[in-house]
Amino acid sequence: MAFCTNCGSQLDENQRFCTVCGSSTSGVTAMPPLSPDEVVHAAQVRVGLSLDPPRQSRWSVLLRGILSIPLLVVAIAIGFVAGFVTLFSWCAALFTGRVPNGFQNFLTGALRFYANVLSYSFFLTSRWPGVAFSAKRHHQVTVDVDHVRLNRAAVFFRLILLYPANIVNGLLLLGSLPFVVVMWLWGIVAGKEPRVLHQSVALVVRYQIRLQAYVSLITPTQPFRGLFGDGFGSPTATMDSPLTLTPDVTSVSPSVLSGSPELPTRWIVTKTARAIVIIMLILGIPVYIGVAVAERPLITKIQDAVGRTIASASYTTTINAMSTFESSVQRCTTSGYVGCAAKAATTASSKLNTASSSLADNAIFPSKTRGLENDFAADLDELQSEVKAVQFSNLSSTSRNVVENEIPQTLGNFIASYKRLKSALA
Repeated sequence: MAFCTNCGSQLDENQRFCTVCGSSTSGVTAMPPLSPDEVVHAAQVRVGLSLDPPRQSRWSVLLRGILSIPLLVVAIAIGFVAGFVTLFSWCAALFTGRVPNGFQNFLTGALRFYANVLSYSFFLTSRWPGVAFSAKRHHQVTVDVDHVRLNRAAVFFRLILLYPANIVNGLLLLGSLPFVVVMWLWGIVAGKEPRVLHQSVALVVRYQIRLQAYVSLITPTQPFRGLFGDGFGSPTATMDSPLTLTPDVTSVSPSVLSGSPELPTRWIVTKTARAIVIIMLILGIPVYIGVAVAERPLITKIQDAVGRTIASASYTTTINAMSTFESSVQRCTTSGYVGCAAKAATTASSKLNTASSSLADNAIFPSKTRGLENDFAADLDELQSEVKAVQFSNLSSTSRNVVENEIPQTLGNFIASYKRLKSALA
């Protein structure tokens, strides 16, 4: 079954133009029907990409980072929407064992766009891909996903199941960075990437695409298969469909038109390319560990700085509020002490609430100082309670006792708690 890529109307197999919008059907895509087969292990994400590096403009290679920024911004926006769609798909698949067709179409289109952006950013393709969800004849990367039933248990535990694959992806990305830099420099000089680096980085990109498909539930298959290629030899012999398009496009099925048959989906790479992927994994291990080790003290330093700022602001607000409160109460006469003190307490209570609200989430503070932060927050809460006692008191003796005895003691504890916390955050 084929659909118009412009308006989404259903098309007949040999229809050259859409009867609804009049668009040419040269870019139609075939949405694979849901397979009745309950066996899910055969499902695949087929990525088509030339295994021979294309000739590229040296200026395009030099400015590839800048040229990729608009695409990455759009990719982030699409990824945000895709996150919600994935969540809805997870709920649906958990009960029905399948992703609804509409969600499957959107997520597949988003994956296709992501694949083109990623390949362009990593110097695997030469032309700026633009923004397109549906498959086009001119695309330099094609993506085809089997739409099959999902195992509900695997859907439920998807976050746990993808953890090993995600670690491998981190190793590949970190380990591939030196090779991507080499490709960038090589492309600036030669205008074409080394074939072996092109193939090895392409394998990394294909792994990321398949991982993203697994994360978004559009495939039940882990991305490990084909990590080191699908065999060795000449890539020209790997085309799944060596059919050559004829001028009469009506004689070709829409499934062929959905992608370029020149792009192989079974990747026969060189042994050197496979070896480089292995080197990337090995290089990624120490970098991965180093980033994890360096990340912890960095995060702690950031938490220290944020914690100091929050604690200092809370302390300053509290001290100013209590100073104003004390000055106001001292001006109160004996006859009108209760009402005067209550008025001053109302103003102070509002400011203390502001000071306390910033301390509500102690996760902002480093774990080593959370006990001190709890003491600091507890003293502030006690101070708030005492000020509220003055605010709602009807007896002059009660108000005077709180103002002259309880509040000064609690305020002293609060100042001492702040000094201990500040010292720990220094």
